[in-house]
Amino acid sequence: MRAALLAVALLTGAMITVPAAGAQLIGETIEQPDSPKPARGYIALGLRGAQPLGEFADYIRMGVGFGGYVAHALDARGVLSLRGTVDFMIYGHETTRHSVYGGSLDVTTSNNILAMGIGPLLMAPGNGVRPYVTATAGFSYFSTTTSLKWRHADEDLDNWTDFSDAVFAWTGGGGLLVPLRRGSRPILLDLSATYHGNGEAEYLREGSIWQDDAGNTFFTPIRSRTNMVVYTIGVSFGAW
Repeated sequence: MRAALLAVALLTGAMITVPAAGAQLIGETIEQPDSPKPARGYIALGLRGAQPLGEFADYIRMGVGFGGYVAHALDARGVLSLRGTVDFMIYGHETTRHSVYGGSLDVTTSNNILAMGIGPLLMAPGNGVRPYVTATAGFSYFSTTTSLKWRHADEDLDNWTDFSDAVFAWTGGGGLLVPLRRGSRPILLDLSATYHGNGEAEYLREGSIWQDDAGNTFFTPIRSRTNMVVYTIGVSFGAW
């Protein structure tokens, strides 16, 4: 009987000691410093590749360029953000060389698209790969510019805009953010595809500027729908 009572007493003491130790461990865990808070603001830069669609593809083969965005999370987990984007793409480029006063003068014509927009960004929470969808409303500015420069010179002699048109534009698309570095200031690989609904616009392409025998310059603008899909590979930085 004495041995049984002694065993019960030892077991009861062990049961009391273990929870007390667990409670102490939990208390120590709670008292540890807080982990770094996730970034609320992001700045991104990336390369762009534009694939014309529909009528636009009848006149333009492709476009290349660069762009970026600034996004600010509206909640602590970064599920909903407000994002502003800027894209600059070139869909045509040609240079002709002329002999003038014993030197070589380069005349360079570039066909460009500047697109800007603002809208929501909806992203899956977490610290791993984060899929997202986004949309914007803004404008697209189509322009053809020409510059004059002596061959091997660093600065332009002159430059001007030959033709331009601005239209309302909207975008919708999605992508993936893949973490390259974690923490409060993460770095993420950004891969996305975005549809640009530009509607109808007037623009020039290669061969749309020509001169007659008297040296007068003429433009032959094209008017069509200018929708396209833009593919992006870039890097996003947690900034604040």
